Amino acid sequence: MLRPATAEDVPAAWALTRAAFDQYHSFGIGAYVPPEESVEDFGARLGARGAWGVVAEAAGELAGIGAFEPAREQAKSGPLVDGLAHVFAIFVAEPHWGDGTATALLDAVVAEIGSRGYAEARLFTPAAQTRARRFYAREGWLERGPPVPVAELGLDMVELRRPI
Repeated sequence: MLRPATAEDVPAAWALTRAAFDQYHSFGIGAYVPPEESVEDFGARLGARGAWGVVAEAAGELAGIGAFEPAREQAKSGPLVDGLAHVFAIFVAEPHWGDGTATALLDAVVAEIGSRGYAEARLFTPAAQTRARRFYAREGWLERGPPVPVAELGLDMVELRRPI
C-alpha cells in the first residue's frame, strides 16, 4: 500500500534510509562514510517547501520511502534549477527487494513530479551499486556522464536523469 509520507513516518523512514546506506558497505567500498543526516534533518528535508514523499507499507510496517525536492545546482546546495526535480530517496527494506515496491515508489514519485510541472528529474546513486543502476536503467533513467568521486562519502556517484 502506498500513501503520502507524513511527519509521523519520519523516524521509520529515516531508520530505513540509514539501513539502506549501511548496505553500501556490501559493494566492497572500504572508505564509505554514510551521510550525517539526523532524523530531524531528514524530517526537515521531507517537510520542506516543494518536497514530497511517499511511503510503502506492508503488514503494518514501513517497506519503503520515495521522495523528491526542487533540484539545486549541487545535490543539496546552490541555486534552484528551473524545471528539474531531485529525487533524494528511493529506499526499500531488504525483505521487499524485488517485489515491486521500488517500482511502485519510483512511479509515484515520477507521477507527482510530473503533476507539479517539472520537465526532468535527477537522482544520484553509487557507481558500485550495480543493482540500483540496472533498476533505474529499466525504469528509463539515463546515466549522465562518468562516475564522479564524492570525497565526503568516500565513493563514486553516478548522476541519472529522466525526462518527465
